[in-house]
Amino acid sequence: QYCLEVVGLVESEGVFSANTEDRKRLNTYAWKHLVIHACKGGDANQLEIVRTHCLLDFKWQFEKLQRFGFMTIQSDLEEFKKLHPSDRAVTLIMHAFRLSLPAILQNPLLLASQ
Repeated sequence: QYCLEVVGLVESEGVFSANTEDRKRLNTYAWKHLVIHACKGGDANQLEIVRTHCLLDFKWQFEKLQRFGFMTIQSDLEEFKKLHPSDRAVTLIMHAFRLSLPAILQNPLLLASQ
């Protein structure tokens, strides 16, 4: 929910003095790069928030899958794993995505059953 709220700040009017097109670009950028920025920043609190509220959150995964496809999620997971190679939950999510990729590509709703 937290990651969705962060992106929601970008989407809401009045947070930035940008026009509608700029807000759309900021929203897209936030969805694509929030996890990567947290990983590159290396702040332990931000990493835990991203892990819990993005990488391990079904709503986040599903929304990102629908918006940008499998590779963006895979990139997020791989970037996080570089910093935390022994994180079992993230490893399981990565394997589940890889194993179910053919089905998910045909129907993203099948992500819920994984």
